Amino acid sequence: MEDIFDLIRKIHQKMFRTDLEFESIEDIGSQEKLEKFSTLLDTMNIDDPRLIEFFKDASYDEVIKKQLLSKTPCVI
Repeated sequence: MEDIFDLIRKIHQKMFRTDLEFESIEDIGSQEKLEKFSTLLDTMNIDDPRLIEFFKDASYDEVIKKQLLSKTPCVI
């Protein structure tokens, strides 16, 4: 998953000579950011819907994993 994201980052850098706005898959955690990322992929002529669905699922998995593994203080 990170390998694909790194490849997209490299393609973006070569095409636009700027860094990709998203640092990692975790940065695509909301619907708004996913749509922005999808638009970016369209601009780069990467328009396979399976790729968008892959990142959508992966970003949600990362967010859930991060939330489940974070320590939360509580009072009992």
